[in-house]
Formats: sequence, structure tokens, C-alpha cells
Amino acid sequence: MRKISLRIGIAEMLVGAEREKKGEGVDYSAGVLFYKKTNDYVEKDEIIAELLRNSSKHIEEANSVMCVAYIISENKNENIKLIKDIHYERR
Repeated sequence: MRKISLRIGIAEMLVGAEREKKGEGVDYSAGVLFYKKTNDYVEKDEIIAELLRNSSKHIEEANSVMCVAYIISENKNENIKLIKDIHYERR
């Protein structure tokens, strides 16, 4: 799950929705729209996410990163753990 999130974050950075370095600007209209969640059924050729951007700069690279971020299989993954751990503040 961590690698998937990291790859999606890299794709967001490439379209301008996140900073690569401190002090860089952020395009608040850029980002990713997700149409499917983990374990959702997907039809062939169905759109599962959309990259939003104002510039074509790095769009092919962002698209490639997003494509390898997803794992599509015929079986539902029942063992996926979405929350790794919860930490509480001690008083």
C-alpha cells in the first residue's frame, strides 16, 4: 500500500499538485480524481483515476507513474490493511 501511495504522490507532484522542493509553488487546480477505491470492481477500459493539470509538462511521465501504481487482478484482496497503526498521545 505504501508504494502505491508514494507513486500517486509522485504523479501529483509531476502535474504540479505537490512541491518537489521547499519554496516551489503549487497548482491548486492540479491533482488526481479517483473514481474507484481499493477492491472496487472495474470493467475493461473503465477509467479509474484522472490526472488534472494546467500544463502538459511531465504529463506522460505522470501517466506512466499512475499506471504502475495500480494492481488489477481477478481476485478481491481481503487481506489489505489500510491503516497501519494508530498512535495516541499520552497525558
